[in-house]
Amino acid sequence: MNLLTVDELTELVETTQRDFFRIETLRSYDTAITTPDFRRWLDGEAEPIWETRRSWLDKLTQWASEGRPRRRVRVIHDPPSDYQRYACDWGYRHNVAAAELVRVLDLAEQPAPRE
Repeated sequence: MNLLTVDELTELVETTQRDFFRIETLRSYDTAITTPDFRRWLDGEAEPIWETRRSWLDKLTQWASEGRPRRRVRVIHDPPSDYQRYACDWGYRHNVAAAELVRVLDLAEQPAPRE
């Protein structure tokens, strides 16, 4: 199994001609893009840095209008990590408004699906 580099993943997300699905199962994903906003969220700030976030939200809207929607399933562990709470609060709700299709599987409410 080969893991994608950040650049390879970025290219794949940008150029996929149909819908793009991802599943997030880790308790946190630390990237250069989310780290400043995550710190702001932990510090109790009211909103993300919109200059950083706007281009991503615009892309989500564009891809959906072109028939290339992005879909995501987020698995939430019990108890949810700070990052998982941040992602739901400052990430997914804005992404959904920009046309990303997001579903959350909360393992505190539902057992993990069988294979």
